[in-house]
Amino acid sequence: MEEHLQLQQLKHVGQQLLLSSIAVDSFKGLSDEDVEALVAEFVQKLLRDSGLGSFVPPSPEVVDTPKVAADFVRAAAERWHSKIQQRYSQVSERYQAPLISRKAKPIVDSKTSRENYLETVTPQPLPVSMFVYDAQDLLKEVRSVMNPNLAFETQQLHQQCAAAYATLDTGELLEWEGLGKMKVAQPITNLKVAFQAPTVDALKQLFHRLHPRFEHNGTHDSSLLGGASLSQDRLELAREVLHGLDSKKLREFLQCGCPVSQRSVMWLWAMKSSLKNDHSLQYEQLWQNAVQATLMAEHLVVADAELMTSTNSHYFVFREFYFALLIPFTHDDSISHLASHDPVEHLPNGVVPFRGISLLIAPLAFVFRSPATAYAVFRQMYVRYFSKLHSISDNPNSILRLSVSFETLLLSSFPKLFHHLSAIGFVPLNVAFPWMFHAFAGFLQPIQVLHLWDRIIGFDSLYVLPLLAVAIFGFRQDSLMSAETPKACEQQLSSLVNISVVPLLQFALFSDDLLSPSS
Repeated sequence: MEEHLQLQQLKHVGQQLLLSSIAVDSFKGLSDEDVEALVAEFVQKLLRDSGLGSFVPPSPEVVDTPKVAADFVRAAAERWHSKIQQRYSQVSERYQAPLISRKAKPIVDSKTSRENYLETVTPQPLPVSMFVYDAQDLLKEVRSVMNPNLAFETQQLHQQCAAAYATLDTGELLEWEGLGKMKVAQPITNLKVAFQAPTVDALKQLFHRLHPRFEHNGTHDSSLLGGASLSQDRLELAREVLHGLDSKKLREFLQCGCPVSQRSVMWLWAMKSSLKNDHSLQYEQLWQNAVQATLMAEHLVVADAELMTSTNSHYFVFREFYFALLIPFTHDDSISHLASHDPVEHLPNGVVPFRGISLLIAPLAFVFRSPATAYAVFRQMYVRYFSKLHSISDNPNSILRLSVSFETLLLSSFPKLFHHLSAIGFVPLNVAFPWMFHAFAGFLQPIQVLHLWDRIIGFDSLYVLPLLAVAIFGFRQDSLMSAETPKACEQQLSSLVNISVVPLLQFALFSDDLLSPSS
C-alpha cells in the first residue's frame, strides 16, 4: 500500500510538471515514442533540480543569486584547496622528499642556467602511483558542490518525487494517465548546482564563425604535418593578419583554424597583449631559480612526464621538451598571482602537479622549436584557460560550469540518447570530464588537439570543450543506443583516434543548416 502511494505521488508530480510546462496541443502529431521521451525529460528535470541529477536552466522557483552562488562555490573551493594541500604534504612525508631544498651557493659560470641544472640537479621521479590528484578526484569534488538555494516548496515537491522514485526498479514500466507506458530511469548524475548554461542557439551566436560557410583549417587535414590541402588564399590571409599584429584580428583568424606553418607565431602574437617582450630572459631566470632550489613538485612533474612518454606513442620523442617547460613552470611565481585558483604553500607557482599535467605540454612540441617561446605561450594558456579546468569556482569558464553545460547540451541535443544512457546506469560525465580536464590532450590525435586549441584561443572560450564532448556522444549515438551496459558504453567512447574536431563542432551547432535542402 505504501509503495503504491509513493508510486502515485511520483506519477502525480511528473504529470503536474508536464501539464504546467507544456500545452496540450504540443502533443498533436507526436508518436508514442516521442511522447515517452518528452515525459522522461520532464521527470529527469524534476530530479535534477532536486539535487538528484544534472541541471537544466532553472525554473522561476530556483533563484540563484550571485551572493549565494559565490558562497557555496567558494566553500567547495576552499575544501578542495585544503584537501590537495594536505595531500601534497603527505606525499612529502611518505617519501621523505623536502617540499623545498635550497642550495648553499648559486652556481655562476659561463654555462646557461638550464645546462647547469641538467648537470647538477636530477630530480628522481616518485612512483607513478603517487600523484596528488587526478581528473576523477576533482570530478568527485565537483559532485559534492551543492546549491542550497532551492525554494522550500520546490524542495518538498522534489522530496515526494524522490521518495516514490526510490521504491522503483530501473526500467520499470509506469502507466501515465493519457500517455501510455514509459520507463523511469535512474538519474544519470548527481550534480547539485543550478547555474544557467548556454543553449545551442547561444553557442551558435558565440561560435558563428565555426559555420561551414567560412573557410576552415582542420576540415580536410589528414596527416600530422597537414597543410597540403590548405588553400593558398588562407595562407596569404595568415601572412596579412600577421603583418598587422592586431591581437583581435589574430584571434578572429584563429577562430577558423591556422595553417601549420603559421601556428607558432599566430599563437604567440594572439596573446601578445599579456606577454612581455623579454620572455627569453624570464625563461632563463626561472632556470636559475631551479638551480638554486629543488622543489618536490619537480619530482612529481618528472614522474608524470616519464609516465606519459612511456605510454604515449605520439609524445615519447619529446621527453626533454617536457622537462624544458615543466621544470621552470614549477618555479614561476607569476602564475600564483594570475591563475584562477588559490596558491598552495611551498610552491612558487601555487600549482600542485596533477596526474596528466604533461599532456598540456605535449601538443606544444609540435608547434614550437624554442623552449623559451613555447613556455611563454604555455604560461599564458595555463593562466587564461587551463587553470580553470583544475579548480572549483563559479567563473563562467570553470570546470564546474562546463560540466553543467555538457549535461544540459547533451539532454537538449540528444534527449533519447540521454534517457537511454540513464536507463542502463551510464553516467556520461564520467567520460566527458577527463576529456575537458585535459582539454582533450592525450585523447585526440595531436593535430586534432591543435585544431581544437586554435578555436579556444580564437574564441577566447573553453565552451568548445563541452560542445565537442556532446558532439562525440552524438557521433557515437547509434552504437551507444545499442549498448546495454555501462561497460559497453565506455568501450564505445574509449578511443577518439578517428575523431575530426572541426566537422563535429560544425555538425553539433549547424546540423539543421547542413541538412536543409537549400544548403
